[in-house]
Amino acid sequence: MSKNLSPYNKVQAGFVTTWTEVSTGVDGADPECVRAGEGNKSHFITFIVCNTDNTDPGDSILVYLRAGVKTSGTLMLEVWPMEQDGTPSVINFSSPIQMPEGSAVSLEGITSSGDDKCSLTLGGFTSPSRVD
Repeated sequence: MSKNLSPYNKVQAGFVTTWTEVSTGVDGADPECVRAGEGNKSHFITFIVCNTDNTDPGDSILVYLRAGVKTSGTLMLEVWPMEQDGTPSVINFSSPIQMPEGSAVSLEGITSSGDDKCSLTLGGFTSPSRVD
C-alpha cells in the first residue's frame, strides 16, 4: 500500500511566492517595484499589495503591472485599489500572471492628486517553465 495517497506531484509546489519587491512612496514621487528579467526564465506574479497613507481621501490610485519597466513596458494589468481608508488592498491571483520570457516586470502606482503616499508590494516566482 502506498504511503502517499495524494495524486499531486510533490516535487515542485504549484504557486509559491519565492520573491517580493517593495517600494515605499515618498512625497512628490509615484512608487515603482521592479524585478529584473532573467534569461530563458519567466516571472509569474502571484500577488500585489497597494497601501496609502490616505492624506487625501478623494485621491484616486491607479496601479499598473507591466512586462518591462515603467511606461515603456507592455501593460499587463490595470487596477484601482478598492480601499481608500488606509487599509491595504491585497490582490491574490488564483492563477499567476505569466510575464514574457526574459522580461523585467514592474508595478507602478500613480495617485491623481499626488497628496497620498502610496506603497506597493509585488510578489511572485521565476521559472524556466512556461504555459504557452
